[in-house]
Amino acid sequence: MSLTQRGPPCSATTSRPDTSPTSSRGAASVLPRRGRGPGRLRAQMWPSSCSALAARRRGAGLSTVVLAATAAPESFDVVPQNGNGAKKLSRPPLPLLTGEQIVQRMRTSVPEDAHSKYLAYFSSELGGITQEPAFMQVPIDDHMVHRGHAAFDTCILADGFLYQLDAHIERLMISAEKAGIKPFWTPSVIANIVHDTAAASGVKNGFLRFWMSAGKGGFGLGSSECIRPAFYCIATKPPVQRLYGPEDEEMGIPTWRAKTTPVGIKSPCMATIKTNNYLPNALSADDAEADLHATHGIFVDEEGFVSEGGTFNVGFITKDNELVVPEFDNCLAGVTIQRIMELVPQSDSLSDLTVCQRKITAVEAKGCKEMFAASSTSLAIPITTWDRTTFFGGEMGYYTQRIRRMLYEDMRPNPPHALHTEVNYGIVTHMQ
Repeated sequence: MSLTQRGPPCSATTSRPDTSPTSSRGAASVLPRRGRGPGRLRAQMWPSSCSALAARRRGAGLSTVVLAATAAPESFDVVPQNGNGAKKLSRPPLPLLTGEQIVQRMRTSVPEDAHSKYLAYFSSELGGITQEPAFMQVPIDDHMVHRGHAAFDTCILADGFLYQLDAHIERLMISAEKAGIKPFWTPSVIANIVHDTAAASGVKNGFLRFWMSAGKGGFGLGSSECIRPAFYCIATKPPVQRLYGPEDEEMGIPTWRAKTTPVGIKSPCMATIKTNNYLPNALSADDAEADLHATHGIFVDEEGFVSEGGTFNVGFITKDNELVVPEFDNCLAGVTIQRIMELVPQSDSLSDLTVCQRKITAVEAKGCKEMFAASSTSLAIPITTWDRTTFFGGEMGYYTQRIRRMLYEDMRPNPPHALHTEVNYGIVTHMQ
């Protein structure tokens, strides 16, 4: 896009530039500036010309101070110079902020609900934990930001205990090694960081999300310029459970509707590493949310075998009472789905189920009795339709309901077992 075509995302004028033969400046011309004749563009910037947008953003928690701080200059002119086609940008400059102004504006830019959602944050760059959302930041030259060169994982905090923390850290270390990241933290040090971040949050239930990055040091492609790896961890409150219809509201449990995503599946190498390269996953989610008949996308490979969802594994109950989980050769080895496969043979209520991990085609999967999604953040969620094929009459299946209950009971420390790590809240906050 040429400079003449660039304008603010909420420009007051949305007409196209005048490139007709009668234009006084030809293809390089732009919209007439009001009262100034052709060849100039006046783009009124917010908050004046976008007061409606500003009001909406204020409603979302952004203050008037922040809008003023981030507003661009009122106008810009694009003027061909000396007849040689070169352009000159003429407008007031953006503000050059002092350190004090930056800190002030960072604090005022925090959405109103941030303090209730983002509870504590550790950064190896800061060397400690903060409870101020304004400072929960990642350096722009961190390769996690501009190259996606990082691995991450998520652990649930249930009744003051971290659930399956060791398994999540083990997967993080495996993903980091495959991604060429060589951390100088041992798994026990990472466990301490996650624990202390959970303690600083002061809550008994939530999520601990953590990332291991190649680190900061420049904007090159390779990580040789990175000064050192980086580690970040944030404690968040559980999001409000999203319900998709009256049936969900009646049960109090979401039911998902799946579709085969048109987004290309990742290569086996990339699909088996939990990295920050989630663009295909995000696009599959956007595609599903735009479909009136779907809520989530499912990846299917070129041979027709089921892979996974955007952020979850899938399981199927066949007509022969077999729990089938797709192999991990073209999808992520989910910690939660693996725990399900361990627990089912031990459950009396699921004694008639046999567990099998194998390849399964989408055609065979759609002929199953039940389908469910499994992840650390959602446990086990029923999927009632896939490409409009209905499972169990469109309701939560008999076995899915029992798997969900079994997993929930395993997650809750009543009593604690080997997969629970108790959080000592007093170590950071001195709370009892």
